[in-house]
Amino acid sequence: VLIGYSLELIPMVVKVAVINKIFQASEKLNVVKIERSSLYKLVGGCVLLACTYLTIWTLIDPSIPQSKMVLLKKQPEDDIYIVEVSQHCESTQSSWWHISVSIYLLTLLITTSAIAAQNFNIRQDFNESKYLALMIYSHLLFGSLRTVVFFSQDTLVSYNISAGIMSLLLSLDSLATIGIYFVPKLVTAKKSNSDAHATEQSGGTESKKTSK
Repeated sequence: VLIGYSLELIPMVVKVAVINKIFQASEKLNVVKIERSSLYKLVGGCVLLACTYLTIWTLIDPSIPQSKMVLLKKQPEDDIYIVEVSQHCESTQSSWWHISVSIYLLTLLITTSAIAAQNFNIRQDFNESKYLALMIYSHLLFGSLRTVVFFSQDTLVSYNISAGIMSLLLSLDSLATIGIYFVPKLVTAKKSNSDAHATEQSGGTESKKTSK
């Protein structure tokens, strides 16, 4: 999850920040030199930090098999106790690790929000503030729901049910991101190709008429 969000949000922040820098420089009639290698290094460095964090987490507090027992029903008169036992793998201090991950993701979303606000006034062809705002709202919504489920797994729902809910929320978050940000771009690209093809055909037809 951490690497996935990093691979999604960090390149997007870098791209929009570069677009903002280009348009701000163009207003002052300044020349901006953007090196592709530096952008790759920036994104790769941030992702490497995320991988380093996960490695440290695994070395210091690895996931180990754990059992949780929940008393479902008791009948003292018959001396019968029904206990549900769930098996799972989890770190000993998983709550603190998940809190630090949540803080990191929230920082990414706040940074993306700030970049999107700067992107609001640039030319419409390059303006992605609307899509970024919807995507940030989607991430915050699903992230809040995952946080509630994670911290209520011992009280409201069992671990097995909460794990299924977390998986469903992550899948819905990914699908929402694809639908909000990437699908409109694919539709626009396909429409542009169709318009260009139609323009070429009309131009060819006019040239034939002229030659006749």
